[in-house]
Amino acid sequence: MDASDYARRLPRTDEEWESLWASYDVRPVLAELRAAGEFDLDRVEWGRFHHWYGPADDVPGLLRALAGPDPEKAGNVRWTLWETVVHQGGTSGPAALAVPFLLRIAADPAVCHRSSALALAAWAGHRVNFVVETRSTLFQVGYPLGEIRIGASGERSDWALQAARAALGADAAILIDLVDDDDPDVRITAAFAVATALNLPPEADGVLRDRLAVEPEAAVRVSLVLAIEQLGADPSEAELWWRDPARPDDVRFAAAIAWLCLTDLPVPADLTNLLAELATPEMEQTIQRVPWPNYHFYDGLEGWLTGLIAGTPSDGTNER
Repeated sequence: MDASDYARRLPRTDEEWESLWASYDVRPVLAELRAAGEFDLDRVEWGRFHHWYGPADDVPGLLRALAGPDPEKAGNVRWTLWETVVHQGGTSGPAALAVPFLLRIAADPAVCHRSSALALAAWAGHRVNFVVETRSTLFQVGYPLGEIRIGASGERSDWALQAARAALGADAAILIDLVDDDDPDVRITAAFAVATALNLPPEADGVLRDRLAVEPEAAVRVSLVLAIEQLGADPSEAELWWRDPARPDDVRFAAAIAWLCLTDLPVPADLTNLLAELATPEMEQTIQRVPWPNYHFYDGLEGWLTGLIAGTPSDGTNER
């Protein structure tokens, strides 16, 4: 909800807003947990914070069930947890608090739904994407600088998003390991999570590139290319890749998308032709496995591409 809309519905003084926001600010709480050196579900004051359905004191039980030995229960819980803390794409304080625990669940080979846990951790730190994406928004992770977002109980959801991204970056070692995981769905999501994180270590880029050099799965290669180019923000490299006929079609396709998002230059005809040539049913199945696109507002891959090409080029407002 937009801050001004919320303020009109629940008018408060500036001092009341500041007090409310301070009480729900998860950033110092996560910092204190990390400083303590051990992540324990019972050390978190979950009930102090609210998700989209009320106090978050139910989140520890949901996380334990997600990591538990019962596959059916874990499968049901993953959707409950997602709907509770990242409701309709909108993050919350409890979502940010859950990130370190979700990453450790995703890293446990005994867990049944590791890619789902990892995806929830990543989307806890990503802006709402229930919008028609354009060249200017596809690589936009955070909200524009200075923009206030109000969440479920009046808290600053932009602060929660920032906290979740910082938590992803603080556990970059886990994400980097997951880029080489045996499960391709985990690898796909790990690349997206790396591209979402703040304050990555210098070796992250090299890990993504090393994985791309040996990756056999098309959807993972697409995710890796988008992550590499989003983080590197180098349209010249993206152009080299999409123009290179020796590269796999999926790599060229992803590099062409990245070039669109990284430059304000007019779209050349050969890029448009390449995307049209590569937009096959097989490519659509590949892209549907990748977290970046949102198909809620499009008529398949062709409609998504049309929106991107016609959309406004990047204006440099993406918050990293």
